[in-house]
Amino acid sequence: MRLWASSIRTLRVIGISSVILLLLCVGFVQFQQHLLRHRAERLLADFQSIRLHQSTWADAQVLMTRWGKWGHYDGTCTASDCEYTITLSDPVSKLRPSTDAGWRMVSRVVRIYMFLRGNPSTMLVRFKVQNGIVWRSGVWLNITVPPNAEKDDEYGYSLLLSARASDSLHAKPHGPWVLGNDDQLAEHPYYKEGSPSGCEGCESDDVTFTPYLSPAELKRLSSYELSCITRFHRCLNLPDVLPAARDWNLHTYTGPNFPEPLPSTTQRPCAIPVFARARDADSILSVDVLSTRITKSPDENDSAKVQEIQTAKVRLVQALKGTSPLAPGSLLEVVPWFGGDYYDTWKAPEYLEPGKRYVIFPYQDDVPPKMSTDFCGVLEVTPLIRQQINQGMAQNDLLRQVEHDDHLTW
Repeated sequence: MRLWASSIRTLRVIGISSVILLLLCVGFVQFQQHLLRHRAERLLADFQSIRLHQSTWADAQVLMTRWGKWGHYDGTCTASDCEYTITLSDPVSKLRPSTDAGWRMVSRVVRIYMFLRGNPSTMLVRFKVQNGIVWRSGVWLNITVPPNAEKDDEYGYSLLLSARASDSLHAKPHGPWVLGNDDQLAEHPYYKEGSPSGCEGCESDDVTFTPYLSPAELKRLSSYELSCITRFHRCLNLPDVLPAARDWNLHTYTGPNFPEPLPSTTQRPCAIPVFARARDADSILSVDVLSTRITKSPDENDSAKVQEIQTAKVRLVQALKGTSPLAPGSLLEVVPWFGGDYYDTWKAPEYLEPGKRYVIFPYQDDVPPKMSTDFCGVLEVTPLIRQQINQGMAQNDLLRQVEHDDHLTW
């Protein structure tokens, strides 16, 4: 009987000790999560306070001093040139094993951490200083959703969001991605948003904005709900983390709440502001139209229809942006946008008229003397058009550092 009572007492002590140990572990994990959230909220506010082309080296030094424990830079960091990165993360997200066995061990640790109600998360903020001024900034957020948090999900996934600056909202050769289509510029000419294809085990959306985006708009586009780091009921999709994303057509969502857009048959003229077209163009040419001709060919999308394609003979007046291998006065053939289904909307064809002077935005890969234009690719020259083109080109800057693909940060 005494032995039985002793065993009961031992089991009771082990049980109570186990519960206490479990509660201590949960408490430690929750403390780490709340500490990360508090720091991330402060860091996000600091990111939103940066004014590109206005914030100075002194402003950057304040941030570097405040976040020095979590910041780093490669090479040198001076008022002339500096790229500074601040990274916040929970303990398990910092683990970077170098072997397969190490990764298996980390996977077990991560599973235990999530069992203790931890949400592995990382926030990264980067800014670039050149000639004493902050020219670029960006923020990246990664929140992990554990396995089985959502119905029928056995593996878990990551919620990835970013907002980063670029002087152009058109992808440059060997430069970072710019996701989102040009149609968006008709509604908001200072930013694009889009989701990358092939994001396995993740839901992702990226915002690329220009230095001329208003502070209020930048705050809206980067107001992440950082309570997702500490919530008991986990955030499961991107709009949970970024409320602004509820208005976007994210490819990861289907069903009645996120319907696919239906193609339109109404012909729509170009509505993208001229300055935005000029800012994002690789090349802009001024030409005089000498003559035009129309040829007919089967429609690529509907063989029952006949497509009319205009070809214009033009004389090059001047290369307004980019370089042209041809001298002023050279003759070119230009095929303007001939209409069609483009980004799920029917876009009206564009034409050139003999005797008039136009600005054209040729395809980057076209080789003179024959060139073509995309939708929104031709503009008749007027004093106002020239003014708006100059305004757009003035928004391009010359960043000495290579603008690497920040999507590879993770």
